[in-house]
Amino acid sequence: PGATAYYGLLEICEPKSGETVLVSSCTGAVGSIVGQIAKIKGCKTIGMTSSGKLALAKEFGYDSVIDYSGKSVRELIRDIRAAAPQGVNCYFDNAGGPCTEAALMCLARFARVA
Repeated sequence: PGATAYYGLLEICEPKSGETVLVSSCTGAVGSIVGQIAKIKGCKTIGMTSSGKLALAKEFGYDSVIDYSGKSVRELIRDIRAAAPQGVNCYFDNAGGPCTEAALMCLARFARVA
């Protein structure tokens, strides 16, 4: 998990201080590490997880957490845009499906996806 998080975030996404990083399945083995690395790099972090793991995501240090349980793509887009009004600079995809569909609609110009 550590190597996947490290390479995907630092080598593919190349986050810069002040950018916004969105991570799906942010409480899993990879997602939890991605969020912590992004914080070290000075990024704003947004995690997406199920309702039962919201507190855990906050413990991992995410600035904001989105509950994706039972939400439509439209609702997820609304939640992502509320958390990242300037758009998402880096999206780290651990889940696919509706989370990714919504995230792709909220990317900033020149955003990166891993």
